[in-house]
Amino acid sequence: MKTRKWLTILTCTALLASLVSACSKNNNTTSGETENQTNASSNAANATEAEKTNAANAPAEETLAGSLISKDPLQLTIHMHYGNRWAFDDNWSVFKEAAKLTNVSLHGTTPTTGTDSYEMANLMLASGELPDIIHGFHDWMKQQGPEGVLIDLKDLINQYAPNIKAMMDADPGIEKYARASDGKMYFIPSVVPQDNIVAKGWMIRQDWLDKLQLPVPQTYQDYYNTLKAFKEKDPNGNGKADEVPYMSRNTGGVQDLLIFWDADYGWQLRDGKVAWGPAEQQFKDALTNIAKWYKEGLIDKEIFTRGPQAREELFGANVGGSTHDFMQSTTKFNESIAEQVPGFQMQPIAPPANINGQHVEETKNSTYLLHGWGISSKSEHPVEAIKYFDFWYGKEGELLANYGVKDDTYTTDASGSIDLTPKVKEGNLLENLNLVGAQLEYPHTVDPTFSRFQNTPIVNEAFKMYSEGNYPREQFPVLTYLEDEQKRYDEILGAINTYVNEMFQKWVMGNQPVDDKSFDAFVGKMKEMGLDEMVQIQQAAYDRYVK
Repeated sequence: MKTRKWLTILTCTALLASLVSACSKNNNTTSGETENQTNASSNAANATEAEKTNAANAPAEETLAGSLISKDPLQLTIHMHYGNRWAFDDNWSVFKEAAKLTNVSLHGTTPTTGTDSYEMANLMLASGELPDIIHGFHDWMKQQGPEGVLIDLKDLINQYAPNIKAMMDADPGIEKYARASDGKMYFIPSVVPQDNIVAKGWMIRQDWLDKLQLPVPQTYQDYYNTLKAFKEKDPNGNGKADEVPYMSRNTGGVQDLLIFWDADYGWQLRDGKVAWGPAEQQFKDALTNIAKWYKEGLIDKEIFTRGPQAREELFGANVGGSTHDFMQSTTKFNESIAEQVPGFQMQPIAPPANINGQHVEETKNSTYLLHGWGISSKSEHPVEAIKYFDFWYGKEGELLANYGVKDDTYTTDASGSIDLTPKVKEGNLLENLNLVGAQLEYPHTVDPTFSRFQNTPIVNEAFKMYSEGNYPREQFPVLTYLEDEQKRYDEILGAINTYVNEMFQKWVMGNQPVDDKSFDAFVGKMKEMGLDEMVQIQQAAYDRYVK
């Protein structure tokens, strides 16, 4: 996720505090859900007591065969409802298979017919009847722990979860990501290995380059010249200057251009210090150039209003020339509109070098996914629960979570290579796996090679190019705020974000000139809104994170 998108998706906690909805901005992004903190205070005592007595209540250790967790069948309850869609389903074959291997089964406490994750969480907390396991959005989990809904997992992990412990020892960032404001760890996230780093990329019409005998642009200035040629030299051959050189299916597509001038729409690190991108001089320089591109017709005039169907609309009309987006879905148009636009070829390219001569892709897949599991303060089986979590980070759990049940949704050959069955390949691959309980956002190690089943050869080559070129930059971390910080940060950020969005659009569209006077007034207004205080809060949170 890119830094500025991260603002909207990950750290725009003004929204998350009352409504956990993960966002994605563009990209099918992850929907989150929010949960009320009703009855939280009444659970605090229970949490404290549970933490004190965990060791005393722990069953005597007994050597069990294979992945068995319990000698006798044990059922744990789970609240899991996210994205306003996915609720834990007792009939998922993945979890039935896990029960055979561990002797621990799960029973979902939320109705599978529910369509409002916020409401489902409210009902769970208000009832006071907490299940053994609670699934939720990371910010909410970190809030509920100190309120007494969840218990600290650190000691349990050290004693009973060797897979998770080894993973955390190898990557201290996991605990930093999950650590609450009180320093404790209340949930386990899904982890994506770092060899699966590529998210978005730059793409251009190769058939238009060929027609105009243009090389692939290597720098941002080359990119400008190429877009200008697309606008002026009629590459679609219809005799009209109707080409849309740069397009995007969301307003963030304009923000994507900021990287060419080393500017940012959100938080950035500068020599170990946090910096608010819109207040930097680079932001003004970028705006000056982007406004020029827009005025010259190089950027879609309707980019702020066209909406998510921009690719279908502009590619289908054979007028779209280049974009910055997810490469898997964008290159699929090479096949889907082949008859409609003969010769159409959207080709991934390396990020054009920015003003500093660097080839930088601002997005990068997150190492840790947005949702996780915690153990409730009312569970009578914390040891079995943490062992169950640990199962999903072992080889058997990893295969189940990623591919489903062997011989049903996947097969292996003599060498151990995995292939998906026709049952999965026919239709929507991910949807078919979701329906059996695989490829969902619950804690496990995500197999980075799974994408080979989704990607075309052209995308696999592009991913290799971006990985070997080390183009994706490090993302600004997800930070945790103290209670008093959180409230004030949310207030300031919400107001400033609204103002930045408003002014950015005005500048790009030429409704207001980009000059020293207007930009100084812009920064001054943000300072009046509390910019300096917001930076101080963010710096304090970052300092705690690195420690």
